[in-house]
Amino acid sequence: MLLDLHLTDACNLRCKYCYFANKSKKEAGLDLIQKTLEYFLNLEQNDKTLYCTFIGGEPTLRFDRIIDGVEFGKKLARKSNKKIFFNLVTNGTNLDAKKIDFLKHNNFYIVLSFDGKKETQDFQRTFPDGKSCFDLAEFSLNQLIKKIPTFSVRMTVTPAVAGNLYENIKYFFSKGVNLIGIVPTYEDNWPDESLSFFKENFKNVIKMWNENIKKRPQFYILPFLGYLKSWRNKDFYFRPYMHVCNLNRGLRYSVSVGGDIYSCHRFTSIGEEEFKLGNVFNGGIEPTSEEEFYGRITKIRKKIKSPGCIALNYEVNKNIGRLLPNYQKFKSLFLELLLEIDQDFTYKNFSEEIKNLYLKSVK
Repeated sequence: MLLDLHLTDACNLRCKYCYFANKSKKEAGLDLIQKTLEYFLNLEQNDKTLYCTFIGGEPTLRFDRIIDGVEFGKKLARKSNKKIFFNLVTNGTNLDAKKIDFLKHNNFYIVLSFDGKKETQDFQRTFPDGKSCFDLAEFSLNQLIKKIPTFSVRMTVTPAVAGNLYENIKYFFSKGVNLIGIVPTYEDNWPDESLSFFKENFKNVIKMWNENIKKRPQFYILPFLGYLKSWRNKDFYFRPYMHVCNLNRGLRYSVSVGGDIYSCHRFTSIGEEEFKLGNVFNGGIEPTSEEEFYGRITKIRKKIKSPGCIALNYEVNKNIGRLLPNYQKFKSLFLELLLEIDQDFTYKNFSEEIKNLYLKSVK
């Protein structure tokens, strides 16, 4: 089971695209952390393994709570005959060598939110006074490469920096990063020019990946190249990037600083009553609320095979079942890229299959 545990709504940066930007500075107390871990470790549908991600805001602003959560969670897991693993999503500006050593010692999986070279980072991610955070983020990047090399970078791409995509990927690659998750801001207005920049840059990324795959077989760029690599290696039947939301009942939950339970962190950021599944201080998950919420999701998925981020649909359109136009644009873009690199692959039916998918996507 996956759990996103919000330690604080506060953040020390003011990123231009942040969906959490206007939140309060509320923080989770120790009682909230303990109650949440106790509830989800002992939840009946838990498969005996809980993956707890500390999230915010910027969770490292309350690193003391991370330490508290790890100590309590491990002790409770042993007592309950369960397993618990910890993850952290951070901007990297509040880490130091001692904190990173703690994360390493406790086998944390780290996701570093970092958008690329100084030009891009300074444009999109700054401190409230506008000062650069690049040097601090790069310090954490270098420390993680040395001490926790299995970490990943989450790179947000907006229309304004789409033309820097290749150089930013190359920067992380040269540093030794092996897993990069690219997240376009689907909620933004993407002019044709920006989409063209994105596509041309991604062609260069694919070329770089092909040239280095033998030297760095562990190098992934998600979601696109991760799918391509698995498909090439015949690990599983290839499926193009179709923007499928991974909401599944009983698989993932998110808890706010006040103890409210939601299906994912994006719905936690929305914070509206209609999406709330319960509260850890008031009996936990309410079966009726969960049944009603996932009933709505099921209806949407029957109607729309690839609904994208359902929470983002609501944030922009105030309708969880109304797709953002950019989902369709990016789906078409990725399929076009697959068609262009078709000659690099060996499955006989690949080209025809992708063409059929492309034709369906643009209808």
